[in-house]
Amino acid sequence: LLTRLALCALTGLAGLSPAIAAPITYSEGTDLGDFSSPLALGNLGVGLNTIRGAVDCRSTSCSDRHDHFGVTLAAGDRIVSAELEFLTYTNTTERTGHNPIIYFDASGSLAGVLPDQPPNYVMSAGVFTSFTGSVSGAGDLGIRISISNPAVDFGNNDPFNWTAAAGYELRIQVDGATPPVTAVPEPASLALSL
Repeated sequence: LLTRLALCALTGLAGLSPAIAAPITYSEGTDLGDFSSPLALGNLGVGLNTIRGAVDCRSTSCSDRHDHFGVTLAAGDRIVSAELEFLTYTNTTERTGHNPIIYFDASGSLAGVLPDQPPNYVMSAGVFTSFTGSVSGAGDLGIRISISNPAVDFGNNDPFNWTAAAGYELRIQVDGATPPVTAVPEPASLALSL
């Protein structure tokens, strides 16, 4: 009887502990979402979450014009740092003043952890935006990195070659809520059976 009661008590307590998500470690395969429909990457886990991707577009072909993805943060967890770094950057054109544009946009209730820097244009490799502080969940964060075609050259409508490409890494550090330690009262039936 005691073993059965102990097993029931442990089984009941196991259901009370919150599920903890593992940190996201994602490297883009074929494509990381498109302009209109973000790829949901899931819940940010406690620890360092890392998302790597790239956009690449040329006048002759456009293999990956947009990356658009989203993550969520559980209630009680908090983002303590975030950083978007462009690891590679290419932007060339045959026409001065008619460059393609690579831009960044954050949305959702957690967008403040990656503040936009108007204009939101990526101009070089390196850290683009970062945050250190404490933002608590629950919440959501959407990220979009896109390439726009160069402006039309009304003075010369001949086709011209251009290239825009960037590889990036988003790093988000999450701390979890420390669950309160509470004493579990001994069931009255267990005390009486001894």
